[in-house]
Amino acid sequence: MTVVELENVKKIYSMGDAEVHALKGISFKVEQGEFFSIMGPSGSGKSTCMNMIGCLDTPTSGIVKIDGKETSRMTETELAVLRNKTIGFVFQQYHLIPSMTVIENVMLPLKYKRTDRKDRLALAKAALEKVGLSERENHRPNELSGGQKQRVAIARAIIAEPKIILADEPTGALDTNTGIQVMDLFHEINKTGTTIIIVTHDPRIGESTERVIKILDGLLC
Repeated sequence: MTVVELENVKKIYSMGDAEVHALKGISFKVEQGEFFSIMGPSGSGKSTCMNMIGCLDTPTSGIVKIDGKETSRMTETELAVLRNKTIGFVFQQYHLIPSMTVIENVMLPLKYKRTDRKDRLALAKAALEKVGLSERENHRPNELSGGQKQRVAIARAIIAEPKIILADEPTGALDTNTGIQVMDLFHEINKTGTTIIIVTHDPRIGESTERVIKILDGLLC
């Protein structure tokens, strides 16, 4: 089953009197269960591509389908529902809430879904166990190492069992050994059938996935 499809996608941003052609007509598909990476240097268009997949933006022209739904035909509310239901996000800078404990951060996506607190707690504990951080559930983010913070972010991403995990430079703030551990964790999650999409500038990360596409100057290369 195809979970991500881009067909001749173009994205133009207006910058005053100038136009920036961030994507110039790219097409590719990602199948359910793939371990996939999008690779390119800064300014290549890979972040714009990520925003299309994450339902954070819509194309100027072309077609983006996520889980079979064409995003440009959807309202902001419908896009938010699709994001919450289908995609778990992992970011380079973790985006954990400092005032919350680890387990409260992990439970947050289910709070937005109005899941019962007892169920949220049980699912968060299970997610933390999967990433090997059960003993840290009552700590706050400033008490964790970079690798531990990223594992919390991954637990938060998987708690709602999304079809897709979209990870933006997930090892960019980590040392080499910790980065390898995080990628190993993504591989374990992928074995359960979850589609993993990594956006990166690092060739080592791109080459560690099953399939990689490269973007340069808004085009596949």
